[in-house]
Amino acid sequence: MAIKVFDGFDHYTSLVDVQSRVGALQWSDVYLSSGTLAVSTGRGGYGFCVGLNADSTTPSQFGGSFNAYLTAAITGVAVLMESLPEYTFVDLQVMDYTHGDYAQLTIRFYLAGGSITIYSGDPGALGLPGVIPTGTVLAQSNPNVFSPYIWNFFEISYVISGTSSGNVTVQVNGANALTFSGANTFTGGTNTSSGFRIRPSVATNGAGTGQTGIYIDDFYLCDTTTGPGTFPANTFLGDSAVRTLFPTANASVQWTPLTSTNYAEVGEVHFDGDTSYNYATTVGNTDLFSFGSLPTQVSTVYAVQTTGAYRKQDSGGNTIVQEISSTGTVASGSAHVLSLNYGYYTDLFVLDPRTGATFTTTAVDALEAGYKLNS
Repeated sequence: MAIKVFDGFDHYTSLVDVQSRVGALQWSDVYLSSGTLAVSTGRGGYGFCVGLNADSTTPSQFGGSFNAYLTAAITGVAVLMESLPEYTFVDLQVMDYTHGDYAQLTIRFYLAGGSITIYSGDPGALGLPGVIPTGTVLAQSNPNVFSPYIWNFFEISYVISGTSSGNVTVQVNGANALTFSGANTFTGGTNTSSGFRIRPSVATNGAGTGQTGIYIDDFYLCDTTTGPGTFPANTFLGDSAVRTLFPTANASVQWTPLTSTNYAEVGEVHFDGDTSYNYATTVGNTDLFSFGSLPTQVSTVYAVQTTGAYRKQDSGGNTIVQEISSTGTVASGSAHVLSLNYGYYTDLFVLDPRTGATFTTTAVDALEAGYKLNS
């Protein structure tokens, strides 16, 4: 597997939503200076994106941990930097959360000149006037390699190494912006990464509290192994996006809806807890749904990911399995152990189970997906 996880941020309205995601990606390192999450229309007018708050003294940050130790990886994220005086730069950081709060690498995007500097370690969050960032500078780009104040798609390919064999390449909107090799990219914890963080600076005092100045959308993470299908995803994907489809009709259902019909109970952008849901007590009961079609602009599908919000209602052990059905051929995800609290669970399917090949847009439009009470 090369594609490990992606997130279009389409299911979140609050910190509770964000921190309810479990599994391969958990958004656990989230600090918002105003205590609220800004949700806006997503990049290109599709879905939603989340925003970080400007503050007079302290930056916000948004980060998460992976369920794997990665010595080498490729990650991409869309970022919109608004023209606010509070911000002078934005950091994308490669983290080792598992063994402490270690920033292995910091890729700093300076808004004024459109330049990029790569640091080994953490040069510090605040860009206050007169404060010189500390840390080991590994490489600096030419000026104007990106245009601030518009949506940019940033991608980082990296190798973490403590023996001067590390490397980093940064691409902006599919074009190479900065690359280096032969450096020490390990600063603490283990010789790996296990997370990602984005944070803006704060450059002035006394202004900006409660404003939203940085928006993020369309996150992906790949390892450097060669994946199956037409797109091995062992290098940059390029400017790419997540398109979220929602249930539009029942295909075959065995769970009991609280009210209405099964698909209507779960066809929500943001889950509403116990206000609407389907439930089952019989192991093996399965719900499958039909979905809306992909936007006509989509021509390439790297993978299909199912996302559902589930919880159990008693003290016993329950597991859920998410499934997709391609013209009757079923593929199952992992068995997810449920808790008494709702969680967002995801499963990634790179190949069409009917053909064993990369998904076509036609196959995705005809796909059925749902869940099974596994135990």
